[in-house]
Amino acid sequence: MRATPLALALALALLGSGATAQLGGFETWTFSGDPSGWASVLEEEMTITGPAWDNCTTSETYAYMTTVAELSGRVDAHIVFDNQDGGFGSWTAEDPVFLVDGEVTYIGPGDFFSLWEGDVSFHVDAGQSFGFGVQSIDCSWGPGITTVNGFSFTPDTWQELGHALAGTFGEPKLDGIGVLLPGSPWELGLVDTLPTTTAFLVIGTELLEAPFKGGVLVPDPLQAVALVTSPAGRIILTGTWPVGVPSGTTLVTQYWIDDPAGPAGWAATNAVMALVP
Repeated sequence: MRATPLALALALALLGSGATAQLGGFETWTFSGDPSGWASVLEEEMTITGPAWDNCTTSETYAYMTTVAELSGRVDAHIVFDNQDGGFGSWTAEDPVFLVDGEVTYIGPGDFFSLWEGDVSFHVDAGQSFGFGVQSIDCSWGPGITTVNGFSFTPDTWQELGHALAGTFGEPKLDGIGVLLPGSPWELGLVDTLPTTTAFLVIGTELLEAPFKGGVLVPDPLQAVALVTSPAGRIILTGTWPVGVPSGTTLVTQYWIDDPAGPAGWAATNAVMALVP
């Protein structure tokens, strides 16, 4: 059985818009490294100044700013690095870096240089720390400075949020597929539940995560669409993503299913969250 996507399309018309996170969108950035270094964070720009003067003439030192990703997604940033040692004719080694869970990646030309500017992009998983910084071996002519701007954090299109509630056949499963670009195919599939029973697709743009019927209602509901599962205990919604849904729109969905084996006569799927690119 393929349930009509019409109700879902109507609900999408209610959705608001959002945006990818800038630097100030993360609650906590933490400085670590040599205390002679320092850093500052604004909404659209971060500056990390490495260990100063002769603090790193004998061994490798560093200065980092890191935060933790609440969601999985892609980090993009424009980096400007000033070695502050160019023109003095002595070998120095300071580099801009980014980090994911403590693993350092050097960026730039990889040799002695005074100034460097370029773009970086990398992926982080939910719960991982990430950030930017300066790695130094010789800063005798002055500390290296990494400036981060053009920063954005774009959550993955579909993310698994958990909170399934078991019914007759265990925990029902909800999956989302598709990049959610205008004209591209998408699919929202419910499996592993009772056949020919009522299932409410709950749709929201925010997280609620409130206790409900012995489980957790994850979306903050904007719409609840009543559907009926197939004889195989499935509902597969398919369609073509419409034009006009704003980039940055967040869509949070979860099914609640009429099932006598559930704690309060209901089972629920895991929730999934999608971000329109």
